[in-house]
Amino acid sequence: MEHQGMAPERSSPATGDMDKLVKHALRQTLLSADALDAYRENPESLGLHINGMSEAILCSRTIENCFRVRWLRTVVLVMSFLHTVWWVALAVKAKDKGKIAPYQYYRFTNLAQRADHASAPTTPGIEAFGMMRLGEAMGFHGNEAVSKQWDRRLCKASEGEGVLKVEGRTMVLSLGKKPSGMFDGFYVKTLAGEGTEGLDSVRFKVEGSHDPSFSSPSVVASSSFVRYFTEVVQTGLHDYGVPGHADAHVRDARELGVHMHYWGETPIPLERGRDVPIDMAMGPIHFFHAHIIILPLWIGAGMIGVLAQFRHATYCLPVAKGTFCIQVIFRISAAIMFYNSESSKGTPHAHSVYEVLGALSYAVGVCILVWAEEVFELSMVVISVFQLASQSLLHHTLFGTPLTLTVPGPFLEGVAWLLVVFVIVGSRSSKILRSAWAIRPAKAKYEEVWRRVYSEQADDVATLRGLVKAIKTATLHNESRQFNARTPELQGRHSSLVKGGLPLRTRRLSFMGGERSHESGDTLTGSNTGSMSRVQPVGGGSLLQVIPFVGNAAESSRQ
Repeated sequence: MEHQGMAPERSSPATGDMDKLVKHALRQTLLSADALDAYRENPESLGLHINGMSEAILCSRTIENCFRVRWLRTVVLVMSFLHTVWWVALAVKAKDKGKIAPYQYYRFTNLAQRADHASAPTTPGIEAFGMMRLGEAMGFHGNEAVSKQWDRRLCKASEGEGVLKVEGRTMVLSLGKKPSGMFDGFYVKTLAGEGTEGLDSVRFKVEGSHDPSFSSPSVVASSSFVRYFTEVVQTGLHDYGVPGHADAHVRDARELGVHMHYWGETPIPLERGRDVPIDMAMGPIHFFHAHIIILPLWIGAGMIGVLAQFRHATYCLPVAKGTFCIQVIFRISAAIMFYNSESSKGTPHAHSVYEVLGALSYAVGVCILVWAEEVFELSMVVISVFQLASQSLLHHTLFGTPLTLTVPGPFLEGVAWLLVVFVIVGSRSSKILRSAWAIRPAKAKYEEVWRRVYSEQADDVATLRGLVKAIKTATLHNESRQFNARTPELQGRHSSLVKGGLPLRTRRLSFMGGERSHESGDTLTGSNTGSMSRVQPVGGGSLLQVIPFVGNAAESSRQ
């Protein structure tokens, strides 16, 4: 019964009513968050689209939104497909790299002998030479087998033996007819006489022709060669015996004691009458380095394009990270194989260093994608710069000269990536500058209003500043968590809440003095939500009407 003139007594809310109120508030919050998350995952389903690259590159999820731009994902899909096909075609052709084309006549020319490198040789400096294949099988082209090693070892080819004729410092091999296929290598036989070690040819070239006069010969081999990405480059062609052919750089390299492949020499043994095989084939390690390592990168780019095309752009970033990680693993594996090979042969650690630098660049790229996605183009800058620098180092180590584009390798690809980065940075900078210029009038109006509000309500602003500082201090060691995140644990809790019940652990914070804890395995009740907020009136018509304290709710989301 109520007495006239007196305010009616208000009973505390029932426990069930408070449970329903809190659950309803949380449910409404999570359903809204789910709607926003659905928009982020597939905005096209709601009829919403990213309006161009300039908008996408200013988002926090840059890669995901960039691939929602239709023209970009189409370009990436087409380019990755074409690049993959091109690399596969190069890999198919790589089986013939380093092999010797079939000619009826081959001419061996002695360019330098062991004892005297400065003067022109007068003899071939070898006892004989011939062509080799990887273990001809029985009955190969009607000939008997020369070796039973099949394709595991080089052996003298039945079609690679013929009549030898000496002409000054040259020796001509006449096969009688054009061979049926390419040769996998060749051999030279050292001089047989005693005391002839100084006359051995240590730098030479081999030419092929169908004309016995060699009117237009083709160089098919030399004493020194370099496997440089997808090509086998002959480096033993310096002829000091012909005026004008002397290379001062090569002379200087030899005098400085640099590795012998710089001046084109091959390690001819001192043993007399010995066959020395020379295999210029690409080999499995170089094939992996030149043709296999790069394929996962373009296949991954193609997968990203396909996912974006079918409206699964949220998977683009994980695929990009996985692709970079594969590059790190592949390049470290290649570096180990190259290091073992180079150490056993006593050659400079050129390719192993190149692969280590490549692995390092992709590792840095992964870190940028994980912790700084909004500036993802930095990963492209790092990879491109590392690639150009490591290629320059590789070229100098192999050839002893600065980087040239005679055999470009991945140089042009690195430059292309840098140009893409310049376009991205230019687009972002242009968008930011135009946006800043466009909001200048509104910013001026806002500052004018803020100055007036601040002058009228300075005390309230100071109170608000103190409150914010107190909240920061109280939550300094807390962390925010997305309660509807797509993780099994949180998703289960989210589902149970939306369906009607959720066990919660809460902590009540008092920003004005200390902190009290209450932990429960039950759903929220009136006993721990009664002081969920405190109301502090500040004054009529002021900036701060109500100051809510939501420590329990903030801590619930943290848990």
